[in-house]
Amino acid sequence: MAAAQKKAVDLMAKGEKCLTKFSFFGGGSQKYEDAAECFQDAGKMFVLAKSFDEAGKAYLRAAEMFEKTKSDFDTGSVLTRAGEAFQKAQDTRQCSEAYRRAAGVFAG
Repeated sequence: MAAAQKKAVDLMAKGEKCLTKFSFFGGGSQKYEDAAECFQDAGKMFVLAKSFDEAGKAYLRAAEMFEKTKSDFDTGSVLTRAGEAFQKAQDTRQCSEAYRRAAGVFAG
């Protein structure tokens, strides 16, 4: 599982790097979408590595990016995944907070 853990860490770094991109042609939201995709993929890899706390954090980071792109469905979905990851990590406080935020997003 060490390979999955390393891949997840690399994806988190790639996501952070996406945020530092600069474009003369607009595309401001594209960097957030690219970063969100990296953070989401990192969350999946952390789950494979059974690092559920780190997976939850990666999904929360993806949710931050989706909020910037005004994508409510994607925001709610990754918040739900964060809740599931924190539940597996037995972190009830972060689990309930992630589910509460997801419910708020889906409720509009």
